[in-house]
Amino acid sequence: MDASPFTGGFQYPEDPDVWATPVGHGTVAASLVLPEVPYGPWVISPVLVGTFGAAGAPQVAVTTTATAVLQAFDPSITASTGDYWADVTLGTTTYQPLVLAPGATGTITLTIQPAAGSVGKTLAGSIYVDAANPNDVWSAGDEIATLPYAYTVGH
Repeated sequence: MDASPFTGGFQYPEDPDVWATPVGHGTVAASLVLPEVPYGPWVISPVLVGTFGAAGAPQVAVTTTATAVLQAFDPSITASTGDYWADVTLGTTTYQPLVLAPGATGTITLTIQPAAGSVGKTLAGSIYVDAANPNDVWSAGDEIATLPYAYTVGH
């Protein structure tokens, strides 16, 4: 089995190409651990291995399961543009895109509302600035910047 991001039929060198290994009778597993995994659909290509003769490989049923472990969306932080990826994941409707022409600039305002139990604690994390193209049939996007932050919650 081979798994890779769907790129319209093209494979780019920076895209991960994940090969599965046997983990039991008739079962294979593949794993990918990266700081950033490409957004969008992935293609999984199961293939039988063997010598099949002139008749070719037999048709067999394939069951595929995918599990993704992701960073949680921080509910204490909201953006003036909403969050397209949270909307797609959580079924919310906050997205109000900031659309910029080439070379233009814009401002996205973040509001941080820490939980009451956080008083006196120092909180840290990262803000991810992403591009999204929801008009694309694949909902393609890209991570533009990662902005680390830290603050101490006062009274």
